[in-house]
Amino acid sequence: MGQDVCWRDFTESEYIRFRQRLEQSLVVLAALLDRDGFGQPHTTVGAELELFLADGDAAPAPHNDTVRAAAADDRVGMEVGRYNMELNLTPRPVAGRSLGMMRAEMEDLLRLVSAAASEVDARPVLISILPTLRRRHLRHENMTELNRYQTLERALGHRRTDPFRVGITGQDHCEFWSHSVAVQAACCSCQIHLSVEPAEFVAVHNALQLAIAPVLAAAGNSPLLFGQRLWRETRITLHEQAIGDRDGAAVKPGLRPRIGFGQDWLRHGPVESFEQIVRCHDVMLPNLSEEDPSAALDAGRTPRLAELCLHRGTVWPWHRPVYDPVGSGHLRIEIRPLPAGPTTVDMMANTAFLLGLATHLAHHVADLTPRFPFHYAQQNFYAAAAHGLAARLHWPTEASSGDPTVTSAADLVPRLLPLAVKGLRTLGIDSGESDELLSVMADRTRRGQTGAQWQERTFADLAERMSVEAALRELVVRYIDLSTSGQPVHTWP
Repeated sequence: MGQDVCWRDFTESEYIRFRQRLEQSLVVLAALLDRDGFGQPHTTVGAELELFLADGDAAPAPHNDTVRAAAADDRVGMEVGRYNMELNLTPRPVAGRSLGMMRAEMEDLLRLVSAAASEVDARPVLISILPTLRRRHLRHENMTELNRYQTLERALGHRRTDPFRVGITGQDHCEFWSHSVAVQAACCSCQIHLSVEPAEFVAVHNALQLAIAPVLAAAGNSPLLFGQRLWRETRITLHEQAIGDRDGAAVKPGLRPRIGFGQDWLRHGPVESFEQIVRCHDVMLPNLSEEDPSAALDAGRTPRLAELCLHRGTVWPWHRPVYDPVGSGHLRIEIRPLPAGPTTVDMMANTAFLLGLATHLAHHVADLTPRFPFHYAQQNFYAAAAHGLAARLHWPTEASSGDPTVTSAADLVPRLLPLAVKGLRTLGIDSGESDELLSVMADRTRRGQTGAQWQERTFADLAERMSVEAALRELVVRYIDLSTSGQPVHTWP
């Protein structure tokens, strides 16, 4: 949905031609992957960081257009809600001090946004869900006025006239109804983009699907919504429900919801991942380009595959395949589950743990997946989001015939950190930098204080002495001050 496409009433023939172009694009992509020179010579890593703007009362500040204009930097963009911003970090080779450079660029951009936001008495907040959000903030009138978000709203609204239900149960229960995908604006993440060679795509993708649960369990940062105590990373289930396509009124027979973890391990190559997006999700925006992908390929050019990229942009698996036609073209995996915040060092620690663990597992995953059914990975993912370090996770045993073990995430994470060290060494990431970041994960797990746990404990303490509304405001004020200190969350009082 990064393309600036406008909604209009499309004809049935346009939908038919678009579907035909999608099928053609899959054939072209398969041929393109075999072309000499496809892909980049080095593995690269980049990121998109989403954040909130909060005003002097710690409430959402709907000024992202003003802040973006004042920042005057192409890396600073606007997200779904008028109180959301997005920072786009420069992709760089993963070897060396890439994570330290990512953190430095992130902090430079945060200083830029902070200075721009101060002109409207606002501050940026690195958090998955802002505790002071109210239902009125998740209405259409609070959506950013960019074509791609308004088009998404129209395209999804075209599928249904009734409101959709959001229901989440944790310690408390939260239920509400909405007509608008503006509910997505409640969810901020730190998305990592990892370029992958075609021959390694299946192994890396499957390894990420396996590795994400213990990392997410140690990274949760959104336990509160409307003052209700829900999941440790409530953003996961809220984001899945926020599209409003998870019931019979919006999902056609044989199709899947547009946000989800997946159905099975990949087995046949990277095109399989794109095939799932094409075959399992109907077309929302049949906007045809002028390029014939087959003709472009035959002429020796790198096809843009505009239809495939547009359709992919309307589907959000937690590990999403990306085809990029820049240069000779390359593939990336967009890693979407990690939360925003609490600090830059916490986000880089999450990233180091996930990249290192997934890289190590990728070398063994072909042996692991036949004896580790996919539904275990899927259950792990949602258990980690719901329960954090207390989650009970299945994990493959070393024995070739052994059943998966079941252990708490708090016990599993320390066992996996040495594997992440090996993976980061394989990637060529600076050892001093990686050791420092993984020590943050070790200390966070040992002390049992993720961002979610800090918010829960602080809110409980404040709510004993003041109203819920006042406690939520004070929570956000304290959170912002501690987040900007740069000290990782496990050290926060």
